[in-house]
Amino acid sequence: MNLMKKIMQILPPLEIIEVFDRSSGRNKFKKMYESLGTQTINCLSEGSFFLAKLWESAWLEGNGDLIAESNISLIDKQILKDLYDDPTFLESFQLTDSKYKNALT
Repeated sequence: MNLMKKIMQILPPLEIIEVFDRSSGRNKFKKMYESLGTQTINCLSEGSFFLAKLWESAWLEGNGDLIAESNISLIDKQILKDLYDDPTFLESFQLTDSKYKNALT
């Protein structure tokens, strides 16, 4: 949630829409990048940093340093695909959905 708030401060969604609407023709996306490029790069930087911290914390919480290197291996792509194709795995929801209100507090 904090990352989403920070990103919206850097590059508000309405600003993206406004620039998209103002840009047209063959060079639409070039014009958008010229207008939003620095903010977009800052958003990518924030997201990359957050993802790195997420992986680092998962490693620390999972005591990654105590796992024998021989027990670390690649996960079969089909196993990952099956997880990602499962609609109940990391289910999305709207923040206003009362069913999930407790998850946000």
